[in-house]
Amino acid sequence: MARPRFGLLRGSTRGALAMDPRRMAMMFDEGSPLSKITTLRPKDYTEARTIGERFRDGTR
Repeated sequence: MARPRFGLLRGSTRGALAMDPRRMAMMFDEGSPLSKITTLRPKDYTEARTIGERFRDGTR
């Protein structure tokens, strides 16, 4: 039995893990630089926790 090719499933919105391509487009703004890397060195656990929480929330 032949397996379906990945390209045929790319636009699929079925299943628990399927992503709607329109929502993916909203998540990544092409005008923003995604290649910028910032290194942070927290002094202690509390500061690291705050950094992680703000990162998850999308704030700086």
